[in-house]
Amino acid sequence: MTEWIKIFALALQLFSKTDGAPNTSLVIQWDNLSRAGLTAPEGKQALFVSLVAEAGRQEICSYVFIPWQNIYENHAGNDSIGMLLYDIYTVNEFAVIYRSERAVSPMYKEAAGKLDRFVQFFTKQTNNQKTISEQDGFSSPDSVRYISFKEYPYYTRCEIATTGSNPVSGNNKVSAPAGKMRYQILIPDQGQVKSSWIYSGPAITDPCFVNNENRFLDIFTRNMKHCLVDINQKENLYTIALDEITAVTAECSNGKQTEEQMTDLFRRLLNKKSREDAGSASDFFADYQPKTTPDVATDYMYELQSEFRLIPDADTTNIEDLIGLFNIYTKAARRNPGKWENGNMMLGAKEKEYAPSKDELILNEIGERIRKLAESVKPATLSNVTKTKLPRQIRYKHFTFTHVDVMGSGRFFYVDTIKEETVTLK
Repeated sequence: MTEWIKIFALALQLFSKTDGAPNTSLVIQWDNLSRAGLTAPEGKQALFVSLVAEAGRQEICSYVFIPWQNIYENHAGNDSIGMLLYDIYTVNEFAVIYRSERAVSPMYKEAAGKLDRFVQFFTKQTNNQKTISEQDGFSSPDSVRYISFKEYPYYTRCEIATTGSNPVSGNNKVSAPAGKMRYQILIPDQGQVKSSWIYSGPAITDPCFVNNENRFLDIFTRNMKHCLVDINQKENLYTIALDEITAVTAECSNGKQTEEQMTDLFRRLLNKKSREDAGSASDFFADYQPKTTPDVATDYMYELQSEFRLIPDADTTNIEDLIGLFNIYTKAARRNPGKWENGNMMLGAKEKEYAPSKDELILNEIGERIRKLAESVKPATLSNVTKTKLPRQIRYKHFTFTHVDVMGSGRFFYVDTIKEETVTLK
């Protein structure tokens, strides 16, 4: 399972190279579980993935991918270095995954969300966190008292009542179902809660996978590494890998299920969405609501809300201040123009997308307020309320916006149209 997590690391490197957010970097390294407040009797390391702000090297969020094994959580006091620092994210067929997020500047929220959408996609976190069955308040035949029991695709979560704060006897532990990790929380009527993961064997046991696992690992590793070297070959390498997977499974007497499973995993590691991934909104978001309001600049760049509040209203008494700000941001937008970028078509973007600068968007807002003012009063009125000589015309880039809802990923805003706007003031 460690070898598969190494392939996860390659996928994250590829994501960082193609879709990484500006002013951040992805730090990927193997380390001891104690770093996350965990211990493992077998002593295996885990893959730590941290999104870091380049300014000050501040950690924004972090993931821990742990190969399936027995794992113990440390529930020390808040002043202990060894306390559990992460929350359970999900469990897939190869790893127990924890996540931690720090309180950081809002400017990094988008970067954290972008990474999380990818991790959510390739680990199938949404599906893997769906409850298969649950039961509260019962006792097993061997007198284990369950407070609650929940079953998920790759693990079970059990809260068990124990007496006193003495160590729990091994006889009180119930075996995890074969092929699923068991997350066990022992809750005494006094003393410290103890929680751990119990390993009961691999999730994938069909002979085609078991007998050819090393061949699949080679296919995945080799083609992922080639993608990292030449990203332009991504589609070609995807086709090559799928052909190789098909060739291996064709040798099995019943390899269709393994072929579908390996093909789906490789597709997700390359961040390739399928039609199935774009299913109905209600399948992915129980609280999904379509957006019914117009798409505006503050949807596209949330932090503009505070900037826009500082711009004077479209009132005749504010024309002098508006013109002054317009002149300032005209110069700023020239110094800091936007740029055309390759769009992520998997997320609803066009092949090329214009990314306006913050200064351009502020200039657009100021220009729009002046335009509304100019359209609502006579030119002579504007001249009469200011001692400053008004320009005959002002010109600026006017942007409109649109959005795309990508099920399983989120809502993405893009520039829809760009128009050179001219406003006549006198």
